[in-house]
Amino acid sequence: MTDIMPPGYVKPLQRTRSKIAKRATDKMNSRGYDPIDGQLDLYDRLIDEDRVMCAIRDGSLVKITPSGPTQRYSSMAHAAILAQINKLHGDLMRFGYARVSETVIEQKAVRSPLVIELEGDDVRVINDEQD
Repeated sequence: MTDIMPPGYVKPLQRTRSKIAKRATDKMNSRGYDPIDGQLDLYDRLIDEDRVMCAIRDGSLVKITPSGPTQRYSSMAHAAILAQINKLHGDLMRFGYARVSETVIEQKAVRSPLVIELEGDDVRVINDEQD
């Protein structure tokens, strides 16, 4: 199916990813934002929240909210914090060690041909792969 364009129609230019990525990088640099620093700050805040949740769970900390009643321990909230910490671990590891393929590449062992030497000049090669 062919689209019919009106006369004088000019197709908009396609932006390439490299131009968009460069603009985004320039914008972050102009604002003084470093994504890795942002992730590390978030990591520190999540670790603090994890410590608070563990203290509330263990009973060593009673946190009072502005409305009066105490904040109770929530296993769902604690699990969400731990999941975010785990995700940040993975993201920071990928940044530090570059991306690693998640597929396993199996290498075949190269078999050397079996050579049997008989008496005299007679030599036989077994399992020799022929191209």
